[in-house]
Amino acid sequence: MISKLRRKFVLVNMLLVLVVLIVAFGAISFAYKSVLKAETEQALSQAILQHSSTTWTKPSIGTDEHEAGDRVPTFTLVLDSEGDVSQILGRGGVSVSDAVVEKAARLVQEEEDDRGFLPELSLRYLRRYTMSGWKVAFADTSHETQAMRNLILILFGIGTLSLGAFLCISLFLFRKALQPVERAWAQQRRFVADASHELKPPLTVILANLGILLAHPEDSIAQHRQWVVNSREEAERMKSLVEDMLFLAQSDAGAVPAETELVNFSDLCLSSLLSFEAVAFEQGIRVRSDIEPDLYLQGVEAQLRQLIGILLDNAVKYAGESGWLRVALTRSDGRPTLVVSNSGDPIPEKDLPHIFDRFYRVDEARAGDSGGYGLGLAIAQRIVRNHGGRISIESSQEQGTVLRIRF
Repeated sequence: MISKLRRKFVLVNMLLVLVVLIVAFGAISFAYKSVLKAETEQALSQAILQHSSTTWTKPSIGTDEHEAGDRVPTFTLVLDSEGDVSQILGRGGVSVSDAVVEKAARLVQEEEDDRGFLPELSLRYLRRYTMSGWKVAFADTSHETQAMRNLILILFGIGTLSLGAFLCISLFLFRKALQPVERAWAQQRRFVADASHELKPPLTVILANLGILLAHPEDSIAQHRQWVVNSREEAERMKSLVEDMLFLAQSDAGAVPAETELVNFSDLCLSSLLSFEAVAFEQGIRVRSDIEPDLYLQGVEAQLRQLIGILLDNAVKYAGESGWLRVALTRSDGRPTLVVSNSGDPIPEKDLPHIFDRFYRVDEARAGDSGGYGLGLAIAQRIVRNHGGRISIESSQEQGTVLRIRF
């Protein structure tokens, strides 16, 4: 799908560029042709006024006396009252046969306009009446044809090179631009696959339990209480998973409620930590806290409470036997900074970049034993981003695993 999208984008982009080049080159060609025509018209006007004898006045080399029409071959005919050629002016500068002269004189008399073009001879003409008769200047347009042919070849070469260069640039830029889309598409497919994988076991258990109940319709609920309780537990796990997935989906769509209030983040951290002290004590985990009082944060209290709960829950789960847990809340540049660290096996360096990915778990066996789905840290990251903060993680044997949040 991404490949088709890339090809479609490149094709549409190249078509737009082609249209722009055609319009631009068309405008250039039209303007250049108008300039050539104006130059020829100017040469005709000069020929009408200049030619008074059979001597052709050629332009001088090395001077600034060149006129626009000097490079346009012209000759002038004087026609008597009968329409015959009585005089040829300016013939010395061009090679014009008697047959061409006669045909030009005949064709120009058939024209109604005093200014025009003779396609049979590729000549432009300008006709004026004088005391001695009609005076007609002719200009050869072969230079116009050759100049336009050269221009078209140049524009074609420039256009071809431009399209080739733009194609390479477009492929490179679109590949770069679509990398986030490709990652998002891959994450979405992995998210759907992982969600299906996580939902399948509880559904299987529930269906099996219901099958047992339906197989013994004569028994009371009390006789099969274990199957009912087990089904309820699996349903609650599914409910929790679906709620987490819904929160992430709504956050991605920007649909999470944004009604914020000024929250005492210090009191929130203390109350959350107290609820985990009993769990930590049962597992022999030493808890140390350093929470600066009266640190306030503009945010959604429920989300912030969920954030702290996720971090503490992960820290207690993976602190190891007789481990330790430390929670520090300080002020940095006027904003709260929360640091949650714990002992336990360090996270491999290759897994650190993916630790906030959805359904990502470093140790599948341990994750399965702890009952997690791999969504906790992804939700934590989303909550932090919703509050304009940044979350990072470090892990080593010496300092343990450290989660740092800067709001």
